[in-house]
Amino acid sequence: MTEIVLTVDEPTDGNSVSFTLGRESRLYIEVYGTNKKELTTTHNMAGWKSFYDADNNYTLDENTTAYVATEVAQDETEFAYAKYDVVLEPISAVPAGTAVLLKTTNQLDDGTYSMELTEAESVPTSNVSNWLKAAEDAENTVVYRLGYNINAGVAFFPYTIDTSKPDVVVLDWDASNQARQLTIRISDGSETTAIKSVDVNVSANKTVYDLQGRRVTQPSKGLYIVNGKKVIIK
Repeated sequence: MTEIVLTVDEPTDGNSVSFTLGRESRLYIEVYGTNKKELTTTHNMAGWKSFYDADNNYTLDENTTAYVATEVAQDETEFAYAKYDVVLEPISAVPAGTAVLLKTTNQLDDGTYSMELTEAESVPTSNVSNWLKAAEDAENTVVYRLGYNINAGVAFFPYTIDTSKPDVVVLDWDASNQARQLTIRISDGSETTAIKSVDVNVSANKTVYDLQGRRVTQPSKGLYIVNGKKVIIK
């Protein structure tokens, strides 16, 4: 009896492989490859997207960063639009059952963004606290969800839990009598920046000022005040 081991890295004919065996032969197949999940997000979301997978672990491609929400902090900046910020801290990989926000730098020509996650067999569990949860795990009924508003840009807005959508990523902070929106603040793990909205496109109908309070009609790259918020124009 002959035993054959067929190892397939990347089948070239679609996903099929053809072979012929003798009458007394046995075949063992070992398939290796990368299980990749591609996600897209709209132009208005400026490369941000929420993500949750209860069963699989993911590493990230070079264009994507994953964040957990470690704090909801009082906003004390002079030009703040909202009273509270969601403080985000980056993590190196996405363990199964971890709700995250993803930020990609990969912009396609059609105005959408593409981000890629590569499934891994073993991803270390993050030790940081995380206010982001799947909706079915939230303790509050009215919480916050990532979204876009022409005045606030990309931010968190009140969201009522929908039991038919248990995997929706929410910020589990009671929104029933709280701020109408929560802005994003990025932390490097030690010090939090004061920048609110990242990569927000400035449209013609928005009033733009520099940090000295002077109105700017044609802003270039840099840090500005747009509709009462500090934004980066890239």
